Amino acid sequence: MTDKKLQFDLLETILWTRHDGYFLLDYHLRRLKDSAEYFSFSLNEDLIKKKLDDISNNFSYKPHRIRLLLAKDENLMITSDVIESNSQTGPVKLTFSKIRVDSSDPVGGINYMRILFC
Repeated sequence: MTDKKLQFDLLETILWTRHDGYFLLDYHLRRLKDSAEYFSFSLNEDLIKKKLDDISNNFSYKPHRIRLLLAKDENLMITSDVIESNSQTGPVKLTFSKIRVDSSDPVGGINYMRILFC
């Protein structure tokens, strides 16, 4: 039988607009830093800010969704997608997950992506 090793990246999603830049950037970086400390990840906040500044120089006038993935070895991946305007008018239909979150789980409120390796 092989042991399964749990590997995961920390995930943060940030809105960028031409007018406001990165929305609530300090809040997002604080959450990421708290999660990194909890899971003993290395985090270089200055490097993250520089990379975010660098990629925003190439953005169009349209809003962007930024996805930041931080690996335990401090490998950082930042991707962006243009947010197209939604032509839908009227109410938006929402549904709730059928999977309950365990409030006693210490990582329940932390955004992370996990990959199981066998």
